[in-house]
Amino acid sequence: MQTKTIKRALLWALVIFSIASLVFTPLGPLKDDIIQVLPWFGVGVVATEVLFIGGLAMMAASMGVKFRNPLRLRRELKSLLAATTTTKMFWFGFWINAAGAVASSIVLGAGILMALPPSSWGVLSLVVVDITATVVIRGWVVRAHARERGLS
Repeated sequence: MQTKTIKRALLWALVIFSIASLVFTPLGPLKDDIIQVLPWFGVGVVATEVLFIGGLAMMAASMGVKFRNPLRLRRELKSLLAATTTTKMFWFGFWINAAGAVASSIVLGAGILMALPPSSWGVLSLVVVDITATVVIRGWVVRAHARERGLS
C-alpha cells in the first residue's frame, strides 16, 4: 500500500473517530456551558484567523502576489510556502501566520475542554494533528530556506 493511501486512510479514520465522539455525546444538557464559552471562543477564533490571513497577506505582498479577497488567500498557502523569499516582510508574515495557525488550534482545544464533556474529547485529536501539521510545514519551510542560504 502506498504511503499516500495510508495517510489518507488514517486521516479519514481520525475524522470518523472525532465525529463519532461528538455524535455520541448528548449536547442538550451542555447548552449553558456552550453559551458561556461562546463569547471568548468567537473572539479568539476571529483574532487568530486575522493573524493567520494577515500573515498570508504579508507573505503574498512581499512576493508581489496580487489579491483582492484575503479570504481566498488560504488557497495560496502551499505555493507561498514553497516559494520562500529572503525579505523581512515575508518572514514577519510567515511567523504571524504560524502564530495564528497554532493559536486557533489552542483556542479550539480550550473551547472543547471547557464546554464539552470528556466523552467528546476525541475531537481533540484533530487539534493535535492540526498543530503537528502546522509545526511540520513551518519546519520544512525554515529548513528549505536555510538550505538555500547554505546554513545547513
